[in-house]
Amino acid sequence: MPLPGSLTKKKQVPEWSRSRAVKRVKRGSRFAIFFRMDTPVSIPFFARIIPQFLVGIYISQHSIFTKLNLPEDYLVIYYIFTLIIINLLHTSTKIKHYMNGSLFVIGLLVLMHGFILGRINDELTNSEHFSKKNPDFLLLEILTEPVLSFGQIQFTAMVKSIEKEGRRTKASGRILIKIKPIKMRLSDLSFGQLLWAPGNYELTAGPLNPGMFDYKKWLARKKVHHQYLIEEKDVLLLNQRAGNKLLSHAVEWRKKQVDLYRKLLVKKDAVDVASTLILGYRAELDRALVSAYSRTGTIHVLSVSGMHVGIIYIVLDWLLLHLNTTRTGRHLKLFILLSLIWFYTILTGYAASVIRAAVMLSIFLISKTLGRTSAYQNLIFLAAFGMLHYNPYWLWDIGFQLSFLAVAGIIYLYPLICNALNWQTPPSKKLGELVSLSIAAQLFTTPLSIYYFHLFPMSFIISNIFITIPVTLIMYSGILVIILKSQYLAIFLEWQITLLNEGLIQINNLPYPVIERLWPTEFQVAILYLLLILLLIPGSAKNRLFGIATLMILLQITIVCRKVSIRQQSQMMHFNTPYPSTLAYIQANRAYIITNLNQSDPTFAYYIQPALDSMGIKKVFIFPK
Repeated sequence: MPLPGSLTKKKQVPEWSRSRAVKRVKRGSRFAIFFRMDTPVSIPFFARIIPQFLVGIYISQHSIFTKLNLPEDYLVIYYIFTLIIINLLHTSTKIKHYMNGSLFVIGLLVLMHGFILGRINDELTNSEHFSKKNPDFLLLEILTEPVLSFGQIQFTAMVKSIEKEGRRTKASGRILIKIKPIKMRLSDLSFGQLLWAPGNYELTAGPLNPGMFDYKKWLARKKVHHQYLIEEKDVLLLNQRAGNKLLSHAVEWRKKQVDLYRKLLVKKDAVDVASTLILGYRAELDRALVSAYSRTGTIHVLSVSGMHVGIIYIVLDWLLLHLNTTRTGRHLKLFILLSLIWFYTILTGYAASVIRAAVMLSIFLISKTLGRTSAYQNLIFLAAFGMLHYNPYWLWDIGFQLSFLAVAGIIYLYPLICNALNWQTPPSKKLGELVSLSIAAQLFTTPLSIYYFHLFPMSFIISNIFITIPVTLIMYSGILVIILKSQYLAIFLEWQITLLNEGLIQINNLPYPVIERLWPTEFQVAILYLLLILLLIPGSAKNRLFGIATLMILLQITIVCRKVSIRQQSQMMHFNTPYPSTLAYIQANRAYIITNLNQSDPTFAYYIQPALDSMGIKKVFIFPK
């Protein structure tokens, strides 16, 4: 991610970071800056309302009223109530005497707003959802780019209408389609295409064993609750298209550029990395290569995110620098920048992390062009509120969560770590900025990353510093290859990708590159984030240290309780696998398993190992049948 150079300027450092702690740092106590922040700090407006908004969305997905089909009624009542309250607040001459009560009412309204948005976006409450009509046939619109995975063509489709007993009626809802290809090719299907299929769908299945990835919940967060495995002969493709034409053209153009990479690049790994890193195309990367990226803490490189948008913005801003001389030129530059940034966002699949970067960058550029100042703290909360207002389900998107946490770490921790390191010489200062950036982003994302991925990359500082220059050059070279279609540039691009891959593999081969099999609970993750918040909020050192000590004790209690429960566990387990039954006897941290699989088998790693890790099993004894 490009360095936020403006953050290193004194005027951009938060006021509370320039308190008496800075004086103590200058006297030699470098890290005192984390414990002395007594100066009051103003909280941005959206930072005040976003917690209530998130709670409202969360409640909407865990409410006992999820079977009620009254979101529109809730919405009308809510907005009428909102208008009345706002009118009373504005007309009251004594509002300043009831400020706490007014803030409570506003917070309650925001919470209700989040709840209603979550309910409206729950497609299962829609009376027109296809699952409530028992259809004979479905008219589907391909909603995502079809991909080939595990020998099946997969894509998400939107149900446009259904046919039942010869009558065609309007319907809605999303469904995951899997087609077993015989003569059908991936190129026969495209974004926005319409097709007919029988109505023999089924609910998505949950995890077969404890600890496995919950695919059902993951799809539900994308508003997909049903799936359909179709034979090719049962699919009727129509020569019609629906949906957004701009998105359709963007997907088709991206396909052409991926084909260009396949034509100019020789190595398959180079083609896959270039397509994924630059264009956001979901290529099937080699498992060993993906493991190297994951274990070195650089897997974010393979998902187009804010870093990629920032790299694009830097070169565009430099190319259009001459337009800054006049007001008309600045407005023209703003139009060009916004157009190209959002085109790139759409081109790469408009993932939540990319949209976050595009929204924040757009607000920043508009404010800058109009001569308005915009604090980074305001931008991050405004972007989160706007994106969740558009799609509340992004709250559970891993890319959305990690992207905002990484930016929050850079905004709030990056200046503090830079001041704490206090490296003065130009080379060491630049290195200190890179180290500070990596640590700040990693600290804020680590608890959630461990919760989702169950590992912690020990070499994240080395690997993130290592990839900075290669990834930037790969982005620029890859774009030039698309523009110039040069074979010589393609050779240079392939060499850069090979260097990046080999470098990460070598870093992954260092001693103790990663701590694995970490299974924190949601409660432990919450404690870790509360610790981070206590390090940042203003307040007396005594109270903050007391809070930190309390949370650390609470965290230690949860760890001890976990170890006690592992020592006391004793049970028989049956694992569901594609092979005959696999039985296991669990005793403390040991597992005695009767199976024909071995631990290096991918089936064992996918179906059995997660359950063993989640139960804290350290030793596995396998007895062949």
